[in-house]
Amino acid sequence: MTFSKGSYGSPNTAKLLKHYINHERIKYTTGSKQLNDLNDNEPIFVTSRGTGLKREAWFYYWNKAMKYNSLKLNPHNARHWFVTTRMKMIYERAKDESEFHRYKEQLIVYMK
Repeated sequence: MTFSKGSYGSPNTAKLLKHYINHERIKYTTGSKQLNDLNDNEPIFVTSRGTGLKREAWFYYWNKAMKYNSLKLNPHNARHWFVTTRMKMIYERAKDESEFHRYKEQLIVYMK
């Protein structure tokens, strides 16, 4: 659904992630932080105990989702796909070179 043709994944992916953080993740973490309140060092994906999802567990769910959706995409390629589609959107939406560079720098900070 998030990889539908023409969507670049952005609206659905962002909405699903925001919903997870603000409604599902919040059930298992202390402090009840929503998306805008999370610190950069806090894990996005957590277990039912509220601890950060370990790499192996994350990959288990990633692979399960890829198989379920008949996709062959590793996380590294997904990151490239995300950045490429964002750069295309920035290029199409920027009104001038200054805005283009500002949006590009915001993406770089976000991706770190």
